[in-house]
Amino acid sequence: MARNYKTTRRSGEIQTEYDGHILHGWWRIDDSLAGRKLDAYFNNFCIAVDLSNDCDVEELAARLFSQLVEENYISIDRIDSRLPLPIREAAHKLVNGLDITPNANCDYDPFYGIVRAFGDQPIGSITHKRVSCLCLNALKIILPAWLSCCDNPSVAQVHESLTQYMYNDVEPENWDRMFEPVIATRDGVEIKDCIICMVGPIASGIVLAAKYIRTGNLLDASNAVLHAWEATDEGAWRRENMTFQQWLVFIALPASYECRQLDEDEFRN
Repeated sequence: MARNYKTTRRSGEIQTEYDGHILHGWWRIDDSLAGRKLDAYFNNFCIAVDLSNDCDVEELAARLFSQLVEENYISIDRIDSRLPLPIREAAHKLVNGLDITPNANCDYDPFYGIVRAFGDQPIGSITHKRVSCLCLNALKIILPAWLSCCDNPSVAQVHESLTQYMYNDVEPENWDRMFEPVIATRDGVEIKDCIICMVGPIASGIVLAAKYIRTGNLLDASNAVLHAWEATDEGAWRRENMTFQQWLVFIALPASYECRQLDEDEFRN
């Protein structure tokens, strides 16, 4: 039997006003062996439902999107009140996928607004240390994935050297070595299969963190966090009922503002 879904499109964007903000999402029709479904997305959340005959797809997508917003939108008053307002506002935008701040290269970077909200960051300042801690904390949660897939422990060693430098003023032996990505190897052979999509951003993120700590370049800091997110998106880290952005805002951000390393419960899966 032919089906009439009252749309000629297979995907589209959705938006709604909520809490004084315009929130954006999207939908798509997904064909699989299990049948035809409608997927609706808000930020990093999704609802999938079976499509029935004569279904108004776009009306159903709008209803699903509203449900996602109701269940997953995070108001600014849920973000740690001890953080300065500019950081809380940037965190609120990040965790809800609101208008993301373009970085200095005019690229839309989901983490640049957070980094910039800390204020001026001259080398040796408390703001520079706080952002350095944010980079190191964000990367710490993905190090176990590197160690489980690769036989070269250098990434973890560089992370430890940077940590010792930031917290104990122990100068690394060779900064230049830290600015070159570590080659991911398994059984002594360079990894070139699909695992590189996960471990590659880990190696690059460590380099970017080292560069930020050494130079104070905001783009290096935001990109270090971005690479940590990319690695988690490839499976380097999962936490039940919590996205990377939520973890960053609710756990890593308050700890980093206090210049504190994460404890085991805060960074574990």
